Amino acid sequence: MKKYPRIYSLSTIGIIHHQKNDYIFHPYCTDFIGDSDSGKSIIADLLQLIFVGSSVFRSATIPVKDRREPDGLVLRSPGKSLDYGYAFVNIEIANGQFVTVSAYLESTSKATHPFIVQAGLTIEQDDFAPCRSLFMPSIFKMTNVSFH
Repeated sequence: MKKYPRIYSLSTIGIIHHQKNDYIFHPYCTDFIGDSDSGKSIIADLLQLIFVGSSVFRSATIPVKDRREPDGLVLRSPGKSLDYGYAFVNIEIANGQFVTVSAYLESTSKATHPFIVQAGLTIEQDDFAPCRSLFMPSIFKMTNVSFH
């Protein structure tokens, strides 16, 4: 039996090792496996940045060269001075009903900027209007799309 609320998925746009990906979480157990430096710990870092914020962020791993900061998670575009990365967590609050908690990261800032995606316009405590569909990067055509 599924218990709610639960993390349904994590999606990324413009994040190193995770350019545009959707990760669906199993209701009971989700494992991430892969080669060294393939981006597994970045998933834990993104969850922490979304739920806890950058002011108390501590990377899941300590990089060999120096500390991993939120601005270092953003995929850089040659010739651009500012790039953005996005991470979205779809939370299933009831069967087929979702609220999305998210954050965007800037390549020039160590601060993250949280936001919520829901069906309604008001945000009152315990008064979110759930969406009936998932908010995932795969729904966007990435050509000439600006999220900021």
